[in-house]
Amino acid sequence: MTECKRLDHHSFALSLEPWLTQYNNEITAAMTRYFNLTYLTRLFLLWAFVSPSLASSENRIANKPTSNGKLNHQNHTASEHSSEHLDQPSSDAPSEAQAELSAKNKTADHQPSNGSVIPRQEPTLVITAKPIPQTKETVDGSVTNISSRSISRSTAQHFSRLVSLVPGTWVSRGNGQEHLTAIRSPVFTGPGACAVFIMSEDGLPLRPTSFCNVNQLFESHFEVADFVEVYRGSNSTTAGSNAVFGMINTQLPSPSENLVGSVTYNTAQFGFNQLSIQQPWESQDWSHWLGITLTDDHGYREESGYQQQKLSFKNSYEYGNFSILNGFNYRNLDQQTAGYVEGDNAYLDRTLSRENNYPEAWRKATSVRAYSKLNWTLTDTSLSFTPYFRVNDMSFLMHFVPWQPTEENQQTSFGFDLLWHNPIDQPLHGFIGFEYERTSGELIENQLNPAPFNQDAFPQGIHYNYQVDVNAYALLTGFRWQVTPLTTLAWNTRFDTLSYQYDNQTTDGSACADGISNCRFYRPADENRHFNFWSNQLSMSLTLTSQQRMYINLSQSFRVPQTSELYRLQQNQTFADLDEVSANGVELGWQVNFDNISLEVAWFDMQLKDSIFQDTQRQFVSGADSSHRGFETELHWTISRHWQFNLSAGSFKHLYQNSPDLLGSNVQIKGNLMDTAPKTMGAIELIWRWNDQNEWMLQTEKMGKYFTNPENTHEYSGHVISHVRWQRKMGNSMSLLFGINNLTDKRYAERADIAFGTPRYFPGQERTLVFQLKWQNNP
Repeated sequence: MTECKRLDHHSFALSLEPWLTQYNNEITAAMTRYFNLTYLTRLFLLWAFVSPSLASSENRIANKPTSNGKLNHQNHTASEHSSEHLDQPSSDAPSEAQAELSAKNKTADHQPSNGSVIPRQEPTLVITAKPIPQTKETVDGSVTNISSRSISRSTAQHFSRLVSLVPGTWVSRGNGQEHLTAIRSPVFTGPGACAVFIMSEDGLPLRPTSFCNVNQLFESHFEVADFVEVYRGSNSTTAGSNAVFGMINTQLPSPSENLVGSVTYNTAQFGFNQLSIQQPWESQDWSHWLGITLTDDHGYREESGYQQQKLSFKNSYEYGNFSILNGFNYRNLDQQTAGYVEGDNAYLDRTLSRENNYPEAWRKATSVRAYSKLNWTLTDTSLSFTPYFRVNDMSFLMHFVPWQPTEENQQTSFGFDLLWHNPIDQPLHGFIGFEYERTSGELIENQLNPAPFNQDAFPQGIHYNYQVDVNAYALLTGFRWQVTPLTTLAWNTRFDTLSYQYDNQTTDGSACADGISNCRFYRPADENRHFNFWSNQLSMSLTLTSQQRMYINLSQSFRVPQTSELYRLQQNQTFADLDEVSANGVELGWQVNFDNISLEVAWFDMQLKDSIFQDTQRQFVSGADSSHRGFETELHWTISRHWQFNLSAGSFKHLYQNSPDLLGSNVQIKGNLMDTAPKTMGAIELIWRWNDQNEWMLQTEKMGKYFTNPENTHEYSGHVISHVRWQRKMGNSMSLLFGINNLTDKRYAERADIAFGTPRYFPGQERTLVFQLKWQNNP
């Protein structure tokens, strides 16, 4: 009976199948032709495409007066997903700059301009990935903002759907809420795979320094976010260790903004149901906001699914030159996990894609965070103090290794950020800050059942049981100088020092019985260790015209070894002699920002030194070098009152620069392309709003081909998938949304790699119907 229902459910699309197949083939061919062009050719085509509109827009605004005599900059945001978005981002960093920008935002909220059906965005975007709120035109780097409207319309079940229109960014979905991240990088694996990115919420990292987790984005409350911000490129001078390739920040609504209550219900095929509630209110002089999301997913694959609960609360208070913002977050995840499907091109088989070879796999995770942001606005300066506290607790079955132990880890951390700066509208603007964080982390790995082979080397019982206390200090400073009316120079520097106090809470040495020489698990003796690092960033921007600017950014960044790399040793490794991973990068950017077109083009080159890896003896060592180059394009074009076109595209080349003795590889790989590093990625989005009540959206994503092993002998061919949405407003408060994910029912892999010589894949989900019902308490 279940199979019959499924077939009936899909029969509606049979008549559209030829058209969908043709559309998919044509889009694939067009994207392939574009990505095969050289960098300069692509840049020339983009200029030829937008220059007529740029010229006409320049003429229209050339004589427009300004209030301060400065160059006339339109406030349209170049990097925000779809300039038609009605929801405006807000920042929670209380300062005189934020107050001014917030006032501008409030006046433009929900107000179409010039009678346009697709309203243009007026307020300047506030960047929260920096220590001080900044406008887009003062950031010499690549930042993309995903608005609350885009988040709602995506009906995203996973963070991967949100970033599909962000150039150079790939959050590859595993199963349930699991994922691996790539930002201008390959998809890294291993215990340090997450250590080159920072994931944060309200500007505070989700995990403490030295204890990152590859799946940490499931602790982000993106479903009710005001906006999600993706910073691409190095940012260690302001964020510290791990901000090597980029950052993702989820910004929750500020209670001081003009918010409205809402209830959103999302449902989809294969048993997905989600309820999100947002409620603001006032009490005396305090403003409050509460967000709750409850999710129950039965799972696309057999014996999989998850239940997740998220709660976020914020309140704020202002009195004279003092303001305070408090935040509290709770997350809980209970997941039944499906693993890889194995075998050459196994993802193409619909039956195999639905199966689960690891029905015993599970994951449970809970996190709590609390913080206060206190700000004093003095005569000519501002001072802010932000204490915070977090607890992360997670356990799971390590189903991806044959002996399947369980892991339990917990971190309790607290710290504070102290920041002083002068007004950002001064010709010479500077800041100085101090940060401190203390973390006490624990990890236990316990094998409950006998290993399926070599039980002497893979014994039952405790493999690891240790505690690490980490103290992290940082001093940071920088300035931005308006050298001439057209030229700006910026410099940031930061010094980080971290100390580790490691305490092995079981016997030192081998976890196996006496006399076993090839024991897999080794516990180092207690030790203390220190790491110090300077990071620097120098940038210069040049205003070409009133609506165009270029910048160059030189950066030096780093990441420290993670505790799992230092103390979870194998194969009789008694000490992990690991160094900091360092990166030197350069980025060139061109930004064009008119009232109907915004375009950003960026070229980058990064050299990564002393990366940490496991060698053929299964020992953690430093010494892998790699290069990362790419070209990115982001375009938002308001074609007319009814049509909006958005594009993101990137071409990348990630190379091994030496031949480290990688585990599983026994050949020279210098000059090879890195594995799980797509050569091209991109997406296009077309929005048609034929009136104030109805809106259509068609989005197509392209994932280029990539090698799945360092030897470059196995390859995933890539894919193109499309999604469609129709949204209808019903009165002032209600809206309905119907959508189809994977419109052409493409068989594809979310991620492909090779392990133990066998190709394996996380299969993509087949064509899926989605539905959303939303109510807002609009005035």
